[in-house]
Amino acid sequence: MALNGMEKWPDPHVGSLNCFINELLNRGFVKKAPPLSLPTSESSPDEKGRWLIVNNAILGYTLRDCSFLNISPAIICQPRTIPQLQDIVTVAHQERIPLTFAGGKTGLSGGFATPYVLVDLEFLQTLDKPVTYDMENHSIHVDQNVLVSYLIRYAEMVSESSQSSVSSESPESPESHETQYMFPSQPASALKLPVRVGGLISTNASGIVAGKFGPIAVWIIDLQVMTPTGEIRNVSKSQDPILMDKVIGGMGYYGIILNAHIQLAPAPPSENLAHIILYGQDYHEVFAGLQEIQNQEVFPLNSEFIIGPEGIPGIFSTIDTSIKVTWAILVKDTKPIVDTFSAIIHSSGSSGSSGSSGSSDPNNSVKSRFLSTAEYKDFMDERAALAIQTKSNDPTKEYIRFPGFEDLLMPPATLGPVFDHINRLIPTFGFPSIFVGYGHLNFRQGQGLLLHIRIPVDIAQYAADPVGMQTKIAKVTAEMNYILEQEYHIRPKAEHSTGMFYFWHHRNQIHPILKRSLSDGVEGVDNQDSIGETDKMFLSPHLVIFLQICADFQIDPTQTWNAKHSKQVLERLMIVYLSGKWDIKQKII
Repeated sequence: MALNGMEKWPDPHVGSLNCFINELLNRGFVKKAPPLSLPTSESSPDEKGRWLIVNNAILGYTLRDCSFLNISPAIICQPRTIPQLQDIVTVAHQERIPLTFAGGKTGLSGGFATPYVLVDLEFLQTLDKPVTYDMENHSIHVDQNVLVSYLIRYAEMVSESSQSSVSSESPESPESHETQYMFPSQPASALKLPVRVGGLISTNASGIVAGKFGPIAVWIIDLQVMTPTGEIRNVSKSQDPILMDKVIGGMGYYGIILNAHIQLAPAPPSENLAHIILYGQDYHEVFAGLQEIQNQEVFPLNSEFIIGPEGIPGIFSTIDTSIKVTWAILVKDTKPIVDTFSAIIHSSGSSGSSGSSGSSDPNNSVKSRFLSTAEYKDFMDERAALAIQTKSNDPTKEYIRFPGFEDLLMPPATLGPVFDHINRLIPTFGFPSIFVGYGHLNFRQGQGLLLHIRIPVDIAQYAADPVGMQTKIAKVTAEMNYILEQEYHIRPKAEHSTGMFYFWHHRNQIHPILKRSLSDGVEGVDNQDSIGETDKMFLSPHLVIFLQICADFQIDPTQTWNAKHSKQVLERLMIVYLSGKWDIKQKII
């Protein structure tokens, strides 16, 4: 990529997709070209694992995740066995073909969007049994494609089963009251969407119990990983710790998670749990209290924050019909922790706290109510539904909620200014103000509050002018993300940023990323201090697109970025991923 007189900087040198296909055909794979949809087939799972699904617009579309950011892949692979996956990976490495990996397809930043090769891991089996429970150590060995929702229930069942077994053998023994265990990472999206173990680990995700237990990285004992060269490695903190650190939260760039050994977390006895909802009509009144919660390290098992300036819809609107509820906090843990949390939040209000019974003082702006287990579940289910709903307060309109400001990790005291800044900005681009946002409190053992917000886009307007609306979405996303980064020191997508956001956030450190991705070395890259084999990366389509856009704007990505270039590139990236239009300049026969 020559940049109009600028000194040439290295590019990934993408190889030929036809060469990739032909080499896999030589290894026993079968090319499946259009018609657009695949016919019903009696082929065995092993045979389907060797299909190369080429230029299939319908299947490519159905693989879109919930982000609305996607590019239809030129080739889709759905391996069923480790040897099939190895063939795909080694040929891609040999031919320099960008790969993207998909598991549950529940991302929010277009992480598996690619114009090149998508490797769908939903059907890949790497273990004889999907899940094996180690009763002695209270851990599980689990395949990469297992649903997290299943593991949450599985951990409860095996824990209850093991306790019942001990109790029946010796009813009076102390062991009959053995601590129960739970799966330590429970993303809220797993309640509604097919979140899988491989994606959970590759993004180092956490979820609604993260305040107490932290991210999944804390609980990984060891992993089996396939590297970008096709090698299979068993990695742990004592064995290959560098690769383990890179793979966990590495977004699939450094290796594919095949299976994992995960420690379960001790769960508080269910009979000792308390549930409470705190709420009020002025969301600005709770920020000081939330910051104090973090400062005092009061980390409940579960703590969720919901905010809606015009009033939170659904069952949250029925909490108290005497006020418009614009904020609510759901808390679950033992009663002493719940009481401490509640007292701090009440003290941040204007009139003291309510009694220990949880009854609300009518003169207190912060109100609260204890909930039954069933009521708490209903509120949590409603909170999960708010993340993906399309209704607004205006009954005559419906909205699609596009990504833009997801996973904003910040000190709780920053929440108010950030939320208000976003709500002031997006109407200037023609969008309605934010209808509802939600967040995990005390995210990852005290790192801050994690806020999720999506841009409300009128469906009718989008249908009438998709290109114009995509441009508006891209512009407001670029403007606000830059502001969040520069003024509030917040990186949208937090630490598990995937897709285009990863390279945009690292735009001032692009040289080390290039060196990691260019495994065999290219002209212009100094290989004197080349990094080790464990640092090699899959060639990312997001990096290729990012560099091509830089070239289009005549931007040298190895130089310091200014505001204009930063916004230009992110805006163009958003348009590419929103429209799904990307010309890879390669014809596949």
